[in-house]
Amino acid sequence: MMPTLEAIVIYTVGKKSAYESALDEVPDLKKKGRCGWYSGGSVWETKEEAAKHCPDGYKIYGVLARWNIDTEPSQNGPWHGLLIDAQITRI
Repeated sequence: MMPTLEAIVIYTVGKKSAYESALDEVPDLKKKGRCGWYSGGSVWETKEEAAKHCPDGYKIYGVLARWNIDTEPSQNGPWHGLLIDAQITRI
C-alpha cells in the first residue's frame, strides 16, 4: 500500500515574501538537507508545532519528507534537521 500524501508531509517555516517568490519561479523548490557543516533545514512533525515558531511575516510550508527517516533531532532547538533535500509545497 502506498502512503498517502499526508503521511509524507512535514512542516517548515519560511519568510513569506522569499518563499512565495521562489515557489513562483521554481515549482519544485527544495529545502536543503544536511550537507557538510550544515545540519539541515529546520522542520517540525506537525503544522501545530511549526505554528509555535512562525513569527509575523513568515508562513508554514509543507516539506515532502518522512519524519522518522529523513530527519534527526536538532541539537540547537525544538525542531528536527532535514537530512535530505526535499520539495517544499504550499499548504
